[in-house]
Amino acid sequence: MPCSSARTLWSTGPPAGSRWINTRPLLLKDAQGRHYLHVFDGWMMAERFDGDYQRLVAAEHTGAEKLHKMF
Repeated sequence: MPCSSARTLWSTGPPAGSRWINTRPLLLKDAQGRHYLHVFDGWMMAERFDGDYQRLVAAEHTGAEKLHKMF
């Protein structure tokens, strides 16, 4: 997933969450520890970084979209 040989790490942003930096895909983590992965025009969510990601339906995108706008 890293876009270069540089180390990847979480960048803490607003109190609401963090963003995984130095990667091509957008990966966000909210204050509750849920991980959101942006895929094409939608979002997937997992409880852990290495967990099973589930596709979110449009109505569930709100949390991920709010977090995305903070970064």
